[in-house]
Amino acid sequence: MIFMAELRLRRSSQTRTMSPMPPPSMSPIMRYRPAMRSPPGRPVDPVPRRPPPAGVPSSSATSQAKVPRSSPAVVVTAPSRVQVGHFPRLPGHATSARPRSLSHPSYGTVMARIRKAQEGAPVYLLLPHQTIGRGASCRLRDDDRHVSSSHAEIRWNGDRWVIQDLGSRNGTWVGGRRVGPGRDTTLTAGVTIALGRPDNCWVVVDTDAPDAIAVGPDRSLLEARDGVLALPDGDEPQVTVYRDHRGHWVVDDETGSRRIESGATIQIGDLVWTLFLPEVHIPTITRLDRAPTPATIGLSLVVTPDGKLRDVQMHHEQRVLPVRSRASGALLLHLAQQRLADAADPDLPESERGWRDQAEVQRQLDLHGNSFNVAVHRLRAAFARSGLTEAAGIVERRQQPHQVRLGVADIRIQTG
Repeated sequence: MIFMAELRLRRSSQTRTMSPMPPPSMSPIMRYRPAMRSPPGRPVDPVPRRPPPAGVPSSSATSQAKVPRSSPAVVVTAPSRVQVGHFPRLPGHATSARPRSLSHPSYGTVMARIRKAQEGAPVYLLLPHQTIGRGASCRLRDDDRHVSSSHAEIRWNGDRWVIQDLGSRNGTWVGGRRVGPGRDTTLTAGVTIALGRPDNCWVVVDTDAPDAIAVGPDRSLLEARDGVLALPDGDEPQVTVYRDHRGHWVVDDETGSRRIESGATIQIGDLVWTLFLPEVHIPTITRLDRAPTPATIGLSLVVTPDGKLRDVQMHHEQRVLPVRSRASGALLLHLAQQRLADAADPDLPESERGWRDQAEVQRQLDLHGNSFNVAVHRLRAAFARSGLTEAAGIVERRQQPHQVRLGVADIRIQTG
């Protein structure tokens, strides 16, 4: 018997309702707080423990959770060392055909999944890291009496999915072969995993590479789109999470950008999300060296006689890629002009060119409140759709001083 909390897939533009939480006693700024430890034996569970009803409810059953766009506080909390939450279960049952609810058009990938071998068993998402066993802190629970409390761990190692036996009493089998404790064994789609005894089997359904995931109110799920995880939604994001060019995970909001780790929580107003961020190895990054990135492209901007942006093109090696960025064209043109102006100063190092006070940029472009975050997100999304890798780097932010700039150095602007 498996005891798990359910998690429903949904569009990244939707957020389900949750029980009201008391407003945080925080000042209206973003804070990074030290990790908080829980009493021994009591795992942290930032989302409600009572699972919602099985299946995906209709729109009439639940309403969208509205986040006030003038939310007084955004709080980032460092991850606790204690396991967070329980393993998410997908709606529907495992069949030979992929359930329709798992191939939702709002998701860029299917994501890796696993299920018990019994017919009709529910399907579960594989997060970047999870422990499987009988213990209460395990994200994936198996109550078979032959299974140890913390039996094994399944994780993404930056290149592939692996399982490692954690020194269990009765052992672990992968594809019918017993694996030794402490050693990684690669998992492939369709392979069986037996815990405690050879006939207590799980089946790996898919082995797609994971992306950034946020588990939020009512156990709802948000997945990154085009390499960017937008919170509370992709229409009017207040916070974005993405990988920088060094492979580090970064959280970005109106106060700037800084590194973040898997397991951290983000609170916007009364709503809280827990982040699950996959590990990235340097070899994975180096395979993208020939892909267009903000550091390797040139930009050509064509401006009308009255100063409006008319056309944008990316240049990479021998290719010319059009960019449709009308929604944030004014922001792109302004930042490009500032960086190009600084390029005329030979005494100013490249690392300092183009930086401008964000409040002044917002004033000049009349982008007040969260509208600036929305413009930045739309600009990044436009470049991602045009084939730019690490598109979040098209706009760079830093906290001290509170500044913003275009992440491309090679810029040409002409009137036409």
